[in-house]
Amino acid sequence: MVDGVEDFITKPFMVKDLVRVTKKVIDRLHLEKLQKQASRPGVIQGRLEEMSMIDLLQSLEMGQKSCRLIVQNNGERGELYFASGQCRDAKSGGVEGDEAVYKVIMWTAGEFEIDFNAANGSSKTTTTRNTTGLLMEAMRLMDEASHNADTVETP
Repeated sequence: MVDGVEDFITKPFMVKDLVRVTKKVIDRLHLEKLQKQASRPGVIQGRLEEMSMIDLLQSLEMGQKSCRLIVQNNGERGELYFASGQCRDAKSGGVEGDEAVYKVIMWTAGEFEIDFNAANGSSKTTTTRNTTGLLMEAMRLMDEASHNADTVETP
């Protein structure tokens, strides 16, 4: 990294590329701000209304972080374990692996806690895709659910 430069975009560029890079920097700054406010060293807490599950997973992947991510929504709890930015193990309620990730990604409200001290808390691998693959499939499922909700069958 050159002094003060985090990323660059070559010309000509698409607006979506500018948005992607800008969002990456903003998400990183938001996580750093949350970490400074942390009540315990190595633990970041926040609300999903402030930083969505998709933003969290992308930030952990881009930063190649190893940690445990705990999310809670209306009495439900999900735990995701990351190693070098890749979600290796996930559980929520009675489901594990990819299905647990897809379940918690849908949560738009609740709390999260990222614990960098618990990075090695799970040695299991229950997911079958890398973090990007999990995010892509989750977005496809959300899009499909949205499309199905918008479709009204007529006799």
